[in-house]
Amino acid sequence: PIFRALRKDGTVIWVHLGFKDTIYKGEPGAVGYTLDLTPFNAKEKSLEASLEKCQIIINEVEDAVAEVDLKGYITFTNEAGCRIWGHTREEAIGRNYRSCVDEETAEIVYQAYNKAFRTGISGKNIVYEIIRKNDGRRRIVEDSVFLIRGADGQITGFRVVARDITDRKEAEKELAKYVGSKLSIAL
Repeated sequence: PIFRALRKDGTVIWVHLGFKDTIYKGEPGAVGYTLDLTPFNAKEKSLEASLEKCQIIINEVEDAVAEVDLKGYITFTNEAGCRIWGHTREEAIGRNYRSCVDEETAEIVYQAYNKAFRTGISGKNIVYEIIRKNDGRRRIVEDSVFLIRGADGQITGFRVVARDITDRKEAEKELAKYVGSKLSIAL
């Protein structure tokens, strides 16, 4: 059993108390031991706090952070991923990435992820267009994809960091028009 104990100095510790039946000098008996679990409990609380902090950070970043299994099904997404793709978390989890893009784009994404899978090298700056589920708007997304490996070293899926670059692309087009018109006037 595990229980709380009070030390002489008033601090509370967590103790595991164990017994084992034994024979001592031909007579039945028991051997007992105690194990102070307090350091383990403190480490567990520290790990829980670190995990909570990481979850907060992942949900507060503006970029989508998602995980996809080898068949293309979304297994995790943060809040930014939900905003970018126009899904609720419940709608996104278990959904195949192909449902967010047209056939041509699905092939582009597949080839980029497949290259990362075959070479073991992360893919960066994969640009493609998505169709948001909630409003049907087309958005331009830039992905970086990283391999997820299991404890045995085998690839189990992909971790994705994605950014909506639609506004940047539109600004680049406007700038190109502006610069182009200034050049033609100068000539």
